[in-house]
Amino acid sequence: MKKSISICFVAAVVLLFAACSKERKIERSLYKVGSWKIAELDYRIISQSIDPSISPDSLLIPNILAGSEFNAGGFVFDKKNKGNYAVTYNGITKTGIIRWEVNEMGSAVVFETTAFTNSIVNTALSLYNGTASIYQEMYSFRFEPTGEQTFTGDGTGVLQIMYGGASQLSQYAVQFDRIVLVPQ
Repeated sequence: MKKSISICFVAAVVLLFAACSKERKIERSLYKVGSWKIAELDYRIISQSIDPSISPDSLLIPNILAGSEFNAGGFVFDKKNKGNYAVTYNGITKTGIIRWEVNEMGSAVVFETTAFTNSIVNTALSLYNGTASIYQEMYSFRFEPTGEQTFTGDGTGVLQIMYGGASQLSQYAVQFDRIVLVPQ
């Protein structure tokens, strides 16, 4: 009985170490290369706005757009699980500072950390300028290793702007259906 418990304990430790080493290996590959180019990007943008100046009934005006880009920016991952990114889609360039981690499934999860601060700053500036606008946005991404020097993933982004002076509401969501990262 005592021998069985010892064998189970050793097996559990080995499995835990193997799982942790997989995560560490993925982390190391990201920050050792450091700069990763977005080689391919597929996206969908869904937007809507309500503008009383266009329609007295404040009708919802929807728009859906899909596209692909090549060499669409890049991500930088550092050893302290921080970094930055720039991604260009449909003529829109989005940049930000990120925090990232590798989860137990082996996926690198990336969160933009500047969006919340930008929202506060832009809202405060609009209040100061007398327009009373609210500006909110957030982006996140997920990547998995799909080759020796390749990561493939997806992501989402949302932006909402409410213009108080014109009583206008605009918002959009972007779904990054496929992002391919290769060393820069």
